[in-house]
Amino acid sequence: DMSLSVSLDYSPGGGKKKAVEWSSDGLSGLLANGPSQLLSPPFLSFLSDMRRFNSHAPALLELHPDDPRRAVTTAQYLRENGYGAPFCVYYLLPMMAALWSASLDDVLNFPAEQLIGFLCNHRMLQVFDRPQWKTVAGRSRKYTEKVGAILGKDHVHLSTPVVSVKRVVVPSKAGAAEHAYELFTTDGVSLGAFDKVIFAAHPPRVAEMLRAGANDDDDDEGNVVVSSSSDLIDTLSEIKYADNVVYVHSDPKLMPANPSAWSSWNCMGKYDELASRAEGVA
Repeated sequence: DMSLSVSLDYSPGGGKKKAVEWSSDGLSGLLANGPSQLLSPPFLSFLSDMRRFNSHAPALLELHPDDPRRAVTTAQYLRENGYGAPFCVYYLLPMMAALWSASLDDVLNFPAEQLIGFLCNHRMLQVFDRPQWKTVAGRSRKYTEKVGAILGKDHVHLSTPVVSVKRVVVPSKAGAAEHAYELFTTDGVSLGAFDKVIFAAHPPRVAEMLRAGANDDDDDEGNVVVSSSSDLIDTLSEIKYADNVVYVHSDPKLMPANPSAWSSWNCMGKYDELASRAEGVA
């Protein structure tokens, strides 16, 4: 499911009680840090702003594409619409940082239009009763095995990095020449020519393969990227991605203190760290 919890500690010396701990799993999750949490002005401010955000944010997507109000960062959107620090700290920043494995600064600098569109598409502009997501039985292992069985073992190349892609001319069944795409491995071996190529890789890596294919051929007609689209490689090279480390664990110390708050997405962090990011927003 898409349940969410946020559990934030005070900095050392700030006491043992959590700064805030709540989850989207009903009333018990909302009160995971104790009933007194509902008497806390910051927590009540967070709940009020969350309801307002979930209700009003989709309106941004309905504006005309050229409306300048669409071209704002998340930080600008939050500031211009008067969202308070508790909403940013208790909800939006930790949730989006967890979902995207992104830094807090990345979330704040992200285009508000795309962030809100993501939440709308995934039906996450609601706290409770979030959709139940399903996974293919057996996960990716099963469907890749089925694809491999259809292709045949001679057409599946495992542990075979492709380093360059070149456009080549091949004879068609009708006898006329047509273009195809030839793939080459690290040792220069050709894997054959193909009608179409799908690049399932990070954009900078795709740029490297295209650049290598272009450099291997002095004839522009042989390049995947012809002069009319020469900016493609530069554009792909500029698209960034981040590596992330994943730990599989069963340590309750790395979970919310109250088991009633345990969720699919558990955002653990330091209250002061998030609050310092929200100072320039709220």
